[in-house]
Amino acid sequence: MKLKKILIVLFLCLMQVYADAVVPGDDYLIDDNAITTYIYSKEYTPMIKGLKTYETKVLDALSKEYGYTFDETLYVMLASRNNQITNASSTQIPFNAQLHYGAGAGGGGLSGTIGWMKMLLIHETAHNFQLNAKENPLSGVAHDIFGASFLTVLGVIPLFPLPNYYLGRFLLEGNAVLNESRFGLGGRLYSSAIIAQNVVLARAGKLTPERVYNNILEYPYTSQFYHVGGLFQAYLAERYGVEKVNGFYKEHSKHYLPLMINSSFKSYFGEDLETHIDTFVHKLLDKHKDFQKSHGEKILHAESAVRMQRNGGIIDIMSSDFRSAPLHLQLKNDATVLAKESTTYPMGSIFRVEGKDYVQSTESVSSKRIVKGLYDEEAKLLAKSDSKIVQGVMPDGRLVYVNVDDSYERWHLHVGNTFYSVIDSEALVMPTGDLYYFKQKGKMCTAYKNHQVLFSYEGYYGIVCDVDSKGRLYFIASSKDGSALYRYSAKGIERVGKGDDIIDMKLLEDENVLVSTVDAEGVTYLKQKIEVSTASIPSIHYTFKNIVENDMQIDSFTNVSHDNNKIKNVKEYHPMKELRYSTFIPRLGYNSDDGLIAGGVVQLTDPLGYNTLDIPFHIENDYKMLGAVYENSSEVLTYRLGVFGIFDANKTLGYRDYGLTASVTYPFWEEGYETATATLRYDEPYDKETQKPISLLLHWDESKQYGFSMYPNDAQSIDVSLVGDRGTSTLGLGYTFWHDFGNESYVRVNAEYFKSSDYNTTEERGITIARRKNDYAYNPATLEIYGLQNDTFVDEAIKAELGLYKVFNFSKYFFSFPLSLQRESLYAKARYYRLGQEGTHNDYTEFVLGSQIDVLLYHELSIPLTMEWIHNENAYEKESVRFGFGFSF
Repeated sequence: MKLKKILIVLFLCLMQVYADAVVPGDDYLIDDNAITTYIYSKEYTPMIKGLKTYETKVLDALSKEYGYTFDETLYVMLASRNNQITNASSTQIPFNAQLHYGAGAGGGGLSGTIGWMKMLLIHETAHNFQLNAKENPLSGVAHDIFGASFLTVLGVIPLFPLPNYYLGRFLLEGNAVLNESRFGLGGRLYSSAIIAQNVVLARAGKLTPERVYNNILEYPYTSQFYHVGGLFQAYLAERYGVEKVNGFYKEHSKHYLPLMINSSFKSYFGEDLETHIDTFVHKLLDKHKDFQKSHGEKILHAESAVRMQRNGGIIDIMSSDFRSAPLHLQLKNDATVLAKESTTYPMGSIFRVEGKDYVQSTESVSSKRIVKGLYDEEAKLLAKSDSKIVQGVMPDGRLVYVNVDDSYERWHLHVGNTFYSVIDSEALVMPTGDLYYFKQKGKMCTAYKNHQVLFSYEGYYGIVCDVDSKGRLYFIASSKDGSALYRYSAKGIERVGKGDDIIDMKLLEDENVLVSTVDAEGVTYLKQKIEVSTASIPSIHYTFKNIVENDMQIDSFTNVSHDNNKIKNVKEYHPMKELRYSTFIPRLGYNSDDGLIAGGVVQLTDPLGYNTLDIPFHIENDYKMLGAVYENSSEVLTYRLGVFGIFDANKTLGYRDYGLTASVTYPFWEEGYETATATLRYDEPYDKETQKPISLLLHWDESKQYGFSMYPNDAQSIDVSLVGDRGTSTLGLGYTFWHDFGNESYVRVNAEYFKSSDYNTTEERGITIARRKNDYAYNPATLEIYGLQNDTFVDEAIKAELGLYKVFNFSKYFFSFPLSLQRESLYAKARYYRLGQEGTHNDYTEFVLGSQIDVLLYHELSIPLTMEWIHNENAYEKESVRFGFGFSF
């Protein structure tokens, strides 16, 4: 058994880019300014001036509290309406930027938020202030030289160009939630569902430092960074003041080694982070010691669920375990199960339209559009729901929906083709055609039936649920200790049940209700008897400082005059013209065969990530390489060009003086779970001096991978390749199949066949049987067999593989130690190869036993470590061990 080619990385730089951040084919404008540059599609023109005015006020307010101004331009980017994702992101890599998707307002009553776009601007700008700080001189110099990266190792000296990237999302997202909740817009700190979730997790002992600080693959998954982290930051702000809390991020960036979060916290706050988390949990439990858990007949438990919907006489529930296909449960009005089955629907609330079930979701309908709407079991869009967030169906069949195109700030409700009202919660559509919803004005939340005011209370949290035969409205709002169910009638407001953990509800027969409750493992559905008591709805208050609301008043961005001709620097956005330096990644290593290896890549990109220019270089004993690789994805047809110069090469190893690669890719089909692409390539690989393959690749796949599943749950793909090389033509066919057969056990089948018109090993023509593949030039007529001594060429090749995989979820998380264990898998593969040369065939049988272990580096970065034992009796190396670190080496 022999271990070959272990690469010791001495120069290391990990990076992230905005690759494929927005769909291609849209035109953008750029308002270029040294301080803040705005990039947006043309449909945002009516609101851009108001948005700029608001963002300027946010920047001014937060700059004072975080204690510094940016040392580089901030890019605020508004993706086109063809990117209907209810989200935004903030980053320092490749640039100091924030990206807002064109999805319209989101969250509804559960988020406790109004003014969606304003809240996102505040949240993402807080991230920019957290991460841009680099107060120690070494970080500043490293950022100037090496660009946007969170680690560069120079020899044996680590440098941290962006030191605060090591703080972890618990401190980053939590602080952003704190700040989003201070501008008079509500925010997640005012969501009683989130407070209830924190209490049940604390009671179960699940708010320990090692759990809340790590990217755990258990409930509540990444939502804990926002939900638990937000309340933790509120605790800090009430104890120390907002200025002190926000000032921590500048202070932490002064540390040359920004890895010791505990000591950084202790030097700044007087107590370490672990102690603060423990104190926070004790205070939370003490404050909510009267929290009541709901009781009743258990109907279903799930790790995730969406809002229940009543369709006719059926209650539809969609739930998920984040590992396998969603579960669709149908209940009668007495809570007996009508149907319960796994489904291929995307996750979303179920609506019955014209006799067929659809779910409200966001999916790709083409390579140019990601849209909200109603989707069927094949994830295909119902055309009339395009760009709509459906709330229900009127008795005459008209859809009731939030229109994405005019709901970027607040939800605009439509009935059919007619605008109905601005709303701030999901709407309830009754069989009678009556509409119920909440609207927010200042701190007051007001319930409506159609256009009639029903009642108001102070708060930002409200969810309409159901109406009984007497016209009494059931809704969810805050309780003193969490989230409770209430009923409104002519008598006023009454509380239904005693539970402080209720987040959804539907009426059942015989004075019963079906409630969805939050617990320490997810969501539980309970059948309960209706018990009513008099109650008032308490409001949530914090003692930390808020931004003075009058200083931030803009009722609507569109109310501000908007003449682009008066904005001096607005121009068309041309991706190639906007290329700019982002990162330099140096590398130095040692290879047992080749000795010292040096190299790296300089990367230029544009803020939208539409095009990149990589300048790689490589130095080792056998050759030196300098290249340039340009890739453009601004249109549906993407292309890539690469040129490499080779110097001081060992000609006996087959190096030529240059290398070329060029490709164009067209995604000619993308709908539902299916995609299909065509790629035309030409290569002159620098390590194959005679090869000049031109190839056409056709690829089709249908893939379903749910939640955090380690492997595809159900997938299949077909590949067809045609390769021509100096008079030799080769046909390639490939098929891959994945299937999940329960309990995170998977099977994979792969078959490949190649047939060439000729072969010549000396001239390197035919089908390549390679020890390893070239990173920059790719010949699809290639099979890789790891144990070979040298590359060889054949005129016919067959590969068949059967793999069995089993995932285990043993985890061990640490707070102070930089590595944690997330999960692991064991797998076995059997491979058969038949290689032919002029009618003579050689057979190879290969067996692989392997393991993948997902480890967390510094609480955030999930890295798959793999180890494989490979046995191939006919190979040069009959037995070998292969290691992988995110990739094979």
